[in-house]
Amino acid sequence: MKEERDGEKGFTLVELLVAIAIIGVLAAVITPNAFRAVEKSKIARAVADLKAIKGAAMAYYADTGTFPPNDDNYAGGPTGNSYRGIDFLKNQNNVDGWNGPYLEKWPEAQYWAGNHGGTYQWQGVYNYGSTPLDFNNDGKADPCVELNFGGSGFSDDQISKIVLDIDKALDDGDLKTGMFRYRPTNSWPQHTTYYCVGFTN
Repeated sequence: MKEERDGEKGFTLVELLVAIAIIGVLAAVITPNAFRAVEKSKIARAVADLKAIKGAAMAYYADTGTFPPNDDNYAGGPTGNSYRGIDFLKNQNNVDGWNGPYLEKWPEAQYWAGNHGGTYQWQGVYNYGSTPLDFNNDGKADPCVELNFGGSGFSDDQISKIVLDIDKALDDGDLKTGMFRYRPTNSWPQHTTYYCVGFTN
């Protein structure tokens, strides 16, 4: 004889299907928002990194009267990651007035890092070939940080969105003006952004 338990009732098939449908709807709503929140946090980190480098560069300038030299000046060139931001961390060139370290550590590679991409490189007062990186149109190169996306594995459209989101949070939202510029090109250096930290006298 089957024993019945008082007060116990199981879910019907219809109730289970309704519950599954509700969970599916919630997942469809929550998942994209969760991804957007993660992306926003990554962009916010990049903005914070660039602002930290700017603050450190200006403190270096206040102490020494000059900006740190280009990281490429050291052995290893553009792939010499051990020299990234070295002058902010130690007095590599025995510069008078140096009173650092100006950063606890150089910011780490971002999530879009590739073989050369996603790392911050201090460019200093930089000329690209014979063309100065001039942000205020005075004919002189201005000190800046480079963020290169070459070899990141991201599509052109994905990179364009990332850098535009950074620009909107950091600067004027226009990648051709202001202090944050984008140089989309298939030649080296690929998909490079430059953030100007100040102006030379």
